[in-house]
Amino acid sequence: MNEEFFGEKRTSLGESVRTFDAFPKTRATYTTRTPRGGAITLLLLLTSACLTLTELRNYLTGSESHTFMVEPGIGHDMQINLDITVAMPCSSLHLNVQDAMQDRILAGELLSREEVWFDDAGAHKLYSEGADAETERRLFSSLVGKGAGEGGGSCRIYGSMGVNRILGDFHITAKGHGYWEDGAHIDHRSFNFSHVITELSFGDYYPKLVNPLDGVVSKTDENFHKFQYFLSIVPTTYESQTSGKSLLTNQYAVTEQSRKISSHSVPGIYFKYDIEPISLKISDRRTALLAFVVRLVNIVSGILVGGGWVYGLFGTLAGYFRRQRRTTDGMLNGRALGDEE
Repeated sequence: MNEEFFGEKRTSLGESVRTFDAFPKTRATYTTRTPRGGAITLLLLLTSACLTLTELRNYLTGSESHTFMVEPGIGHDMQINLDITVAMPCSSLHLNVQDAMQDRILAGELLSREEVWFDDAGAHKLYSEGADAETERRLFSSLVGKGAGEGGGSCRIYGSMGVNRILGDFHITAKGHGYWEDGAHIDHRSFNFSHVITELSFGDYYPKLVNPLDGVVSKTDENFHKFQYFLSIVPTTYESQTSGKSLLTNQYAVTEQSRKISSHSVPGIYFKYDIEPISLKISDRRTALLAFVVRLVNIVSGILVGGGWVYGLFGTLAGYFRRQRRTTDGMLNGRALGDEE
């Protein structure tokens, strides 16, 4: 090695400084690049990139912990949020809520209505039954045909309303069927309770909340058809460790029953809900930005340093075995020459 590379150097200001490096670098002329070293370097970089992306995803999404407990009490009210489109005119529909205390709420007076076209684009079935695509197209065509009148022939019902927080039944039926109304009677041939549920929730929304009935479509070509949804509502407390805020809401599980009924029964869409005696506490935690940066630095530096150690260890072992093999080969060759002499 040439000592002139370690002597004094002059800066542009003419000051003399002595070069000192706590981590001396090996000159390029003394290094040898090998395919194995390049492959290991690429592997280390890919590993660092994968772990960095995983850490970034965990930082953005956060982590949740779920704790179940016995519901300490029964609330007095609960909010229902609804956005549903039914393939019948708004003037033909009746909306009502009735609970276990026989309290009756005229939901039609609390929710808004709007005449629209029936459109199930982007909707899905609650349970995939492998329905024939041609049957689906036929049902959709018939709904569009029936809705070709003024305003589209279908009714969008949306809004929020407060109900008692007990066992209840929210349903949509035809006027004059199920409830007596003076002068109201709809022709049976106009019944079609095919529907698209854009939203059905109970209480306020919180991040990552999944409502099973959001975006669900159910169709029929029968006039007397009954759609029933049985909902099990779980009171839920959502706490954000980042903001320190707490939210009281609900989430639910659902099962469905859909069937053709006789002309003596009442067709419609029925949502039967019950309150579970347990509650769920969800705690959302997110890593602080400084801690996230420190974790990234530790991950990348740890992989690179650890990879360097492993590479050096393998190099040392490979050199040791090469020397052992050379010694063994020399001994065998020397013994063979001595035998010939």
